[in-house]
Amino acid sequence: MNAPSDAGMTTKIVLLGTGTPITDPDRSGPSVAVVVGDMPYLVDLGPGVVRRASAAHQAGVRGLAVEKLKRAFITHLHSDHTVGYPDFIFTPWVLGRDEPAEVYGPPGVRAMTEHLLAAYEQDIHERRYGLEPSNDRGYQVNAHEIEPGVVYRDANVVVEAFPVKHGTWKAFGYKFTTPDRTIVLSGDTSPQETVIEAAMGCDVLIHEVYSSTAFEKIPPNGKRIIRPTIPRHAVWLRLPPRRDLAC
Repeated sequence: MNAPSDAGMTTKIVLLGTGTPITDPDRSGPSVAVVVGDMPYLVDLGPGVVRRASAAHQAGVRGLAVEKLKRAFITHLHSDHTVGYPDFIFTPWVLGRDEPAEVYGPPGVRAMTEHLLAAYEQDIHERRYGLEPSNDRGYQVNAHEIEPGVVYRDANVVVEAFPVKHGTWKAFGYKFTTPDRTIVLSGDTSPQETVIEAAMGCDVLIHEVYSSTAFEKIPPNGKRIIRPTIPRHAVWLRLPPRRDLAC
């Protein structure tokens, strides 16, 4: 596969959220931004995603200006990975995005998108025709239901999806090839062959882990549900009490 050719481009990775469904105020919901030059590509849309992008922009990541948030790749449709989806659709539109968003994800993402737009139908009408006029394109979404393989390419990046196991979901990880880096995101999964194959020779691997500290905060009923889904070879970490990070 031919990588994008502009050698002057610099790629940054910003961990916008590293949280779980646990409401830890120091960790927003799952989302990673791959920023090539000044163009951002988001992976997953957990709660708080737009505000975390704005915080990163204020910290100096120019590509994460809110109105630039236009492209997202969803690993699977669990709520903790998608509750930020309406925020991604509407907030950048209200703040100036003037073209449709492009969203890539597993089967079901198109229906989810249609339902969200229907849920906010009155808001859309008011912002287009009421006293708070916004443009008539920035709220629109082109939702693409994907299969393994190359799912997106432009002058900055080639994005490949690969299948991963996550319960009974149809779920994906993603590989980004940019002018200066190859980045693999495992998605919400355990170590497995598809991740190993995708990550061979990459510069950066961002892999799902499960925090043993966070697990202890889950109520007993939740532990009984989650524990059988964690394979014996899963990666456990004791994460320090710090906020989400950028690199």
